[in-house]
Amino acid sequence: MTYLQNHAQWFLPLLLIIAIVAACDKDDPVKPPPLPTVTVVEQQQIGFEDKLAVAMDLEDPYLYVAAGSAGIWRRDIRSLTDWEYLGLADSILGHYLKVGATDLDVFGQDILVAFVKNNLGVDPDSTIGIWRSTTAGSNWFRSDSGIPETIEDGFSIIEGIGRSPHNPAIVFSCLEGNIYKSTNGGNNWSMIRGEQGILLGQGYLEWHPYREGEAWFFGDDALFAAYLFSRRNYGDQHGGSVPWFEDIGFPSDSAVYDVGFDSGDPDIIYALTSMGLIKATDGGYDWQVGGFEFPDGAAYNVLGDPLHPGITYFCGSNRLYYSNNGARDIYTLTEIDTGYVMTMLFDKSQREVIIGTTAGIYLVKIAYEY
Repeated sequence: MTYLQNHAQWFLPLLLIIAIVAACDKDDPVKPPPLPTVTVVEQQQIGFEDKLAVAMDLEDPYLYVAAGSAGIWRRDIRSLTDWEYLGLADSILGHYLKVGATDLDVFGQDILVAFVKNNLGVDPDSTIGIWRSTTAGSNWFRSDSGIPETIEDGFSIIEGIGRSPHNPAIVFSCLEGNIYKSTNGGNNWSMIRGEQGILLGQGYLEWHPYREGEAWFFGDDALFAAYLFSRRNYGDQHGGSVPWFEDIGFPSDSAVYDVGFDSGDPDIIYALTSMGLIKATDGGYDWQVGGFEFPDGAAYNVLGDPLHPGITYFCGSNRLYYSNNGARDIYTLTEIDTGYVMTMLFDKSQREVIIGTTAGIYLVKIAYEY
């Protein structure tokens, strides 16, 4: 009798177990490790209590803020120097959200500012859609050559502006669905979508940080109808969109507040709307509506974590939320002491979420726990 024959009673069950395990592995591939949970290490308010943080941009070490009618400000957030006023305040516009400096983009010492002067007491001939400084705010000059008048009474208004993160010479600016493009850093502009001479609603834009040449445009038009669409190849091609919000069950008087992107999969896109969060996993063509719940209310800002794909931050009212599983579960991360959240960005070097509100700016340092 051979050794194998003598020990067959042990080998046969062992071979059967190995075969079963192999079959299970084939049907159930190894799952990736779970994403970390996010915790708050430190939360610090850095002033700006008496102004509105409408939009922000980070050019290390400075945090630049567009504060509506209060103009443009900056602060060195590494050494926490005093806030420095850079100009463009206009008291005639009043203390409102969507007048004055509504958006900005900073590249080195070159600052572009979208400016709204739609107050009835303002002469249309004096309106300037885009202000620019190439000296970090020491002086300003008009930089909206080629942008046509946007409404019948002649006002020149721009609400959103942003340089391509892949090619800073290409800049988009917008008012509602009207899109203007510059290929020389903001010196000259041409309209690539829309028409002039009509009353428009509100418009915003976000460049896709992980897909070159793609930008998303969103907001609500003059009839309070939501819109959300993208342009690819630096505006030359149509991309993903929600053509008609009624088709996905939204009423005609909807709005889109913000768009965010997953840093690991460029096809995953989030949009926050007046009807809640919607999500696409195919680049923005088919959208999942419903099934997303915020534990303490709603959200109006969304931001993908650039350090950890799959982690997404949301802000609403005075709360910061996060999800680490594609928004299937959304958790409250922290609350803001004063004001309501208006904008946020992520500081990769410090691992901080920077939150701008109606009554202060906060630095929220986070940690990842596995």
